[in-house]
Amino acid sequence: MVKMAKARGNAAELAFEAVMTANGFSLRRSTQEEDYLHHFDFHCGAERIDCKAVKRIYGREQDELIFVETRNYGRPGWLYAPMLTHIAFQMLDGSFLVISKTKLQEICQPFITKTAGRRSSSMQQVIDGTHAYGRLDRDEAVHLIPSSIIEQHAVRYK
Repeated sequence: MVKMAKARGNAAELAFEAVMTANGFSLRRSTQEEDYLHHFDFHCGAERIDCKAVKRIYGREQDELIFVETRNYGRPGWLYAPMLTHIAFQMLDGSFLVISKTKLQEICQPFITKTAGRRSSSMQQVIDGTHAYGRLDRDEAVHLIPSSIIEQHAVRYK
């Protein structure tokens, strides 16, 4: 499962690099330390971008709901990574929604507040917006945010 997710992530990063290069941007890959400790995959000028692959729900790739990690192993999730400036979300049509971290934090805050203290490993409760996703063996919280809301504040690159 982890290997498949890593492979999807690597494929998304390659696709993002190709899309951004085709749109005239010059990217530089992050170092392993920057990737693992600071949660970003690319430098683009002064910006530091984390690329997120399309995620599956109930085994089906989908892009209607975006997974946003607010806690991971008891530490702040990538949404709060200090060095990260932008997030690029892969969409099923091959495009990427690129949004600033600060704008995404603003968008996510009502969802985070609504589910405060309520975690569930039941995907249906997470989809319903009543709980954040969290596996029982980890101190984690992942929120599902409609891509339609993110798209209103993002730039789409194809």
